[in-house]
Formats: sequence, structure tokens, C-alpha cells
Amino acid sequence: MTSLLLRASLVLALLAFVLPVARAETLLLIHGHLGGAHNWRGTGIAARLVDAGWHDAGTIGRWRGKVTIRGAPGRAAQRFYTVQLDGRTRLQAQTTALAGYVTRVLIRHPGSPLILVGHSAGGLVARLFMVQNPRIAVAALITIATPHLGTPLAQFGELIEESPLAWLVPYMGANGLGDSFALYRDLAEERPGNFLYLLNRRPHPPARYISVVRTADDGISGDLLVPDWSQDLRRVAALRGRAHTLREPGTHALSERDATLLIHLLRWLQQA
Repeated sequence: MTSLLLRASLVLALLAFVLPVARAETLLLIHGHLGGAHNWRGTGIAARLVDAGWHDAGTIGRWRGKVTIRGAPGRAAQRFYTVQLDGRTRLQAQTTALAGYVTRVLIRHPGSPLILVGHSAGGLVARLFMVQNPRIAVAALITIATPHLGTPLAQFGELIEESPLAWLVPYMGANGLGDSFALYRDLAEERPGNFLYLLNRRPHPPARYISVVRTADDGISGDLLVPDWSQDLRRVAALRGRAHTLREPGTHALSERDATLLIHLLRWLQQA
């Protein structure tokens, strides 16, 4: 943990010389494929944010057909929400749902700048939201292990969908896989004309773009689901020269270890 803190402090010190600083007050934590708000809460990340002075404003999602916030807004200057999406659906469907949630949050906190933090496919949902809603003030986007350039495993899902094995999926206890076939097309490796190719060339609004890339350092196996080159926002065509990357050891999944780096990033973004 000491080495993690040292690396984060050195990188953030360098970023302070090259990036303007934003003050952000409302944080949205967006989960990835087959995930949920529990990915941020059950791992201890939410608890660590509270310890760092952020108010836990609850979870926002759709229950019984209605957008609902389960929690209290509080009066703290900084607060965070965990987001509950249907992570099996296509990125556009998730982005549409996120737009409704953001509207609800901004009604609660008018004029409050936003920071979006997305894990895995949740980072793509957040980025697509920003591209489609450039007038909404998003101060920063932080992505963790996000397949910005796609993942080879998405092609595996597509092959199953197109093979005779597709009808066997529900009987194999893999309902999440069967429900996600359309999503895998969105996550396929970038190539001319496909979803990520087009997204990565659309204008992106002004914001701080930071990607956390998983590596295989410190005896950790690294991310076996998304290649490290795909997680790097600097490789996105529309963000060349605008994005910054932090490389940290870890697997694809979120863990309490991510709270340390996230808190350091948030403190830097809050500097006046």
C-alpha cells in the first residue's frame, strides 16, 4: 500500500503542473457489466470515501418503473451516489438510463459540477453520456479497467451467439451471458464502422479525462478481461493530447485498494 500511495502522489504532483484544476462536488460511481452498486459498496470503496469526508447520498436506480434515490442528500459540500444500471443491456440503453439519473441528481444539487467514475463498461457508459450531453457540466471522468478500444473477449461472446451453442446458454446457468449478446457487439475491438470506432472519433466535451490502467506488477496477475492498451484513454482518437493515464497493479475487479487512488485523485480535483 505504501508503494501505491507513493506512485499516486508522484503522478498527481506531475499532473498538477500540466492540467487545470476543477472543484467537483457530486460524484457518481458507475458499475460495469453484470455489476451493481454493490461493486462500490461491498468492496469497502464507499466506506473509505465516507472516511475521507464524502457524504454517502445513497444509490440511484429504477425500481418498479420509477427513478428512485435510496438515501439522504445531506448538507455536505461533497457527496457521492452509487448508480444501479442494467449492466446486461447495450451501452446506449444504459446511457439513456444514466441521463435520467443525472437529471434527478442535478435537481437535488443544482449547479453542482459532476465527477463520473466508471468501472469496466461503466466507463464507456459515462463517456458516451458526456459525448451525447456536452452541455451538462462534467468536471472529470475517471475510468478504471475500461475497454475504451474494446476487448477480444467480446468477440468470444459474439461467436457463441452465432453458433448452435447459443440455445444452450440458459441451461448452463449463464443467463447474464445470454442477455448480454447485444452488449458484446458494443464492446468488440475498435474497427472501422463499429460502435467503439465511431464513439472514439466523436467530439468530447471539455473535462479532465483520466484512465486507471491495470498492470501485472507487484506479483498481481493483471487484467485478464481487458488488455492494458485498451484501457488507456490516451489511445482514443478524439482524446489524443487531452487524456492522462495512471498505471496501477490489479485485476479487473474493483477492490478496496482502488479507494486509495480514487481518494487521491478526488483530492487533487478539489484543489482551488
